[in-house]
Amino acid sequence: MDIMRKIEDLFVKHEKKIEIGYGIFCAFVFFLWSIKSGAFTAPDETMRYQIPEYIYRYGALPNGDMEELRNELWGFSYAYYPNMLGPIMSAAFMKIASIFSTEKYVLLMAARITSILFGVVSVMFLMMSCKRLFSRKTKWVITVFVSMIPQFVYLSTYVNNDIICIGGSAIICYSWICGLQDGWNYKNSCILTSGIVVCSLSYYNSYGWILCSIFLFGFSFVLQRNDSGKYKKMLKYGLFISCLTLLVISGFFIRNAILYDGDFLGMNSLTQSSELYAVDWLKPSKRNIAVNIGMSVREMLHSTQWGKHAWLESTYKSFIGGFGYMEFFLSDTMYNIYKFVIILLLAGWIGQVIQWMLKQEKTTLRNQRYLSLFYVNLLIAFCIPICLSIYYSYAVDYQAQGRYCYPMIISLGILLASGYEWYIVKLKDIYAKAISIFMVAGEIGMMVYAYLFYYVTVINKG
Repeated sequence: MDIMRKIEDLFVKHEKKIEIGYGIFCAFVFFLWSIKSGAFTAPDETMRYQIPEYIYRYGALPNGDMEELRNELWGFSYAYYPNMLGPIMSAAFMKIASIFSTEKYVLLMAARITSILFGVVSVMFLMMSCKRLFSRKTKWVITVFVSMIPQFVYLSTYVNNDIICIGGSAIICYSWICGLQDGWNYKNSCILTSGIVVCSLSYYNSYGWILCSIFLFGFSFVLQRNDSGKYKKMLKYGLFISCLTLLVISGFFIRNAILYDGDFLGMNSLTQSSELYAVDWLKPSKRNIAVNIGMSVREMLHSTQWGKHAWLESTYKSFIGGFGYMEFFLSDTMYNIYKFVIILLLAGWIGQVIQWMLKQEKTTLRNQRYLSLFYVNLLIAFCIPICLSIYYSYAVDYQAQGRYCYPMIISLGILLASGYEWYIVKLKDIYAKAISIFMVAGEIGMMVYAYLFYYVTVINKG
């Protein structure tokens, strides 16, 4: 008991250093996975890498109409999208690396640094969010749980936009908590702006976080009482956030509108290019998708027409861990362990919500109204990426991949944290500590096991 207490005291005393140390540990893990991955063995990396490579070579943003960037199968280039934050950062790292070597794999690894960094950003902002809302035990259990999910680690290892928008959503979530706890000021407004900018310039399936930010920000003032100047403050900080955001991102969208006849998102231009230049069976009008064959959404979700697993199962499994081009999966036992933990903690969250409703107890978000506001928007941000992924598979291109749902991972982490907290407050402190230590060790152990026996071994066989 005395030893445990001394260890805990030491941990508390050096908590900030330990938090930074965990961020460094995550960076090491992501880098280790990255160097073990072969070149262009991950989904979309070949096409995604073309954009920073072009910027690195020519010092300018590419045009989606450029034939040399057009994929010969799909008939389009990702250069149509205005989401240039990742490519610009990757190109900068490539420039730095080129001082020492211009070997292709070295430049690829330099481009991947952006994903590694945003993986760490996601972890650290999730940690800071949990630190403000929950106990120290819950903070560590959930931060480690999310950061050690094999698929989360995988997304942090190769050139993609998914992990960048996750980082943006983590920043936004943290800004919500700061704004609701401390009130909106220039500091919290800058944090929110940073998250919005990252999401805006990364991936459209994280735009739900931007939409929810508008709702949460506005209603956080509406719900205030006894503050005659609240609407003046809302206008002041709202204009500050809007102007600062537009100042940073507007150039990319205006450029798109000029290049592609008003198509500021680039989506229609990309579709038109694919219709013109893709191989026949990959043209949008001829793709083997549910909407083209008269299948309902419900039927699509349960159909095995497109593969061994139905949409729901394939999406869940690749959300936990699916490597390569959806070729290599973990064992059923690992998927079942994650499923059990997630369901158990979500059940705890439901129990926590019922307790809040019945007891109207004090919360870490100043009052019950702010608590409801926070969780309603969190649930919306949770649902939107899943709905977008379903729609994309149904109407655009069947892609039952968990990575398309990953912009909701921060929402899921906070919900799981609420559930875990609900359970452990009912236990004696010594048992809560023991369970938390076991959970953290198990989460890291699962990641190591996935790396040794699936990621390295199976991919090398492939």
